[in-house]
Amino acid sequence: MSTTPNIENVAPELLQQIFRERARTLAARRETAAAAEETWPGLVFSLRGERFCLPLSALVEVLPFAGHTPIPGAPPELLGVVNIRSEIRAVLDLAQLLKLPAATAADVRGYIVLVRRNGCEVGLRVDELERIENVAPSACTAIGDEGELPAARRVRTLGRATVLSVDEILDTNPKH
Repeated sequence: MSTTPNIENVAPELLQQIFRERARTLAARRETAAAAEETWPGLVFSLRGERFCLPLSALVEVLPFAGHTPIPGAPPELLGVVNIRSEIRAVLDLAQLLKLPAATAADVRGYIVLVRRNGCEVGLRVDELERIENVAPSACTAIGDEGELPAARRVRTLGRATVLSVDEILDTNPKH
């Protein structure tokens, strides 16, 4: 004796309702899977009291900021250089690049976020590391040209953090 109902004995209206519900369930699964595929992991950090995020795909490593060697005559955005495993890397002042307030004596600590662009590694000095967060592009909104940051066209906001593009931030020929 079979407990499975015979499809021929089910009312057509009920079958349509069952099929519609299954279709909605399958569609919702696809939307959820598509949304999960669109996210990317980012490092959330703070700099001069503001929160920022960089895609992990651009990061090489994160190191404690234990000082640097200044370069005489260098532009103010270039803090200097550091020796990382016998290789010299430039360290840029991300706050200076973003036109944030100048560092104080209390800002001697922090971290170097080493990023890779066009095969070259460059360090960005940041204040504090917060966490790794999955970022959905749909959760980001572009900042217009009137934004508070001079590089406003180069960033997007994610909640209360600003998502930075390594390519745009390190662009030596800004298109303002």
